[in-house]
Amino acid sequence: MLVCIVVPRIHSTNRPLPSSTTGMVPTKYDKNPALGRWVSTQRSQYKLFHEKKHSTLTQQRVDKLNKLSFVWEVVPPQKSLR
Repeated sequence: MLVCIVVPRIHSTNRPLPSSTTGMVPTKYDKNPALGRWVSTQRSQYKLFHEKKHSTLTQQRVDKLNKLSFVWEVVPPQKSLR
């Protein structure tokens, strides 16, 4: 599935971004490191926003990213204990 995330100054071409999971862009995105940093910043700001701390994130942006199925928390896969 392809997801289009419009990010000013970072992904200005509005091209769809490939993702294995809808809305999932890794923090370290080799094809577009600036986008990966932007995603990381959004996730950090989201955490502050929900803790009622100072954040640059607005409810409007949260709503827009939720509509794109933005993944707010990434849990690394657990290693097998064999």
